[in-house]
Amino acid sequence: MNVSHQADLHVQRMSILLLKAAWVVAIFRGALKELGGKQIKWRIVERPIFATLGNEHFKSSELLFYSSLTEARNSFSPMPSAILFSGSLQCMSDPFAVLGEADFSEAKIIAIDRLMISQSYQHAVFVQYPDPEIYYDAKYPLWCLSRDSIVNFLNNRGFALIEEFPSESKGIFQWIGMIFMRN
Repeated sequence: MNVSHQADLHVQRMSILLLKAAWVVAIFRGALKELGGKQIKWRIVERPIFATLGNEHFKSSELLFYSSLTEARNSFSPMPSAILFSGSLQCMSDPFAVLGEADFSEAKIIAIDRLMISQSYQHAVFVQYPDPEIYYDAKYPLWCLSRDSIVNFLNNRGFALIEEFPSESKGIFQWIGMIFMRN
């Protein structure tokens, strides 16, 4: 992030809305209460069962769980400084509707990590099968999204792509991370 972008983030507290990946934050929340001298408040959107368990076992003034983006939006004060999708955007039934809802906030940053992308302008849906020996026997729909469509969608809503990085490789798919900052 260059100096001109850092100047926008000089506040002492940062509120982050995280979609999915709740358990990672819960486990490491002691180490993630502060970042670069800023106090962090995590607001996590998870599946209802995980949101309930998170609030029962991990809830604090720095860490709250919600079962929907609407529920999180209705309870935010102040609005989040950043919104992070951690391996979750491609799992949403309508990823662009979720990105559009994310625009409700006054967030200066939208970060997307572990996103499965397509180099074409077309999206595709696949079925994901978690390894039953490691996780459990299941199958889930999974979007492979057009990188350019995401960039254009967020550009049209006032966000500029400031960073793009490879995330991880899994088979034939390309996985990336992107950071957008509000213009």
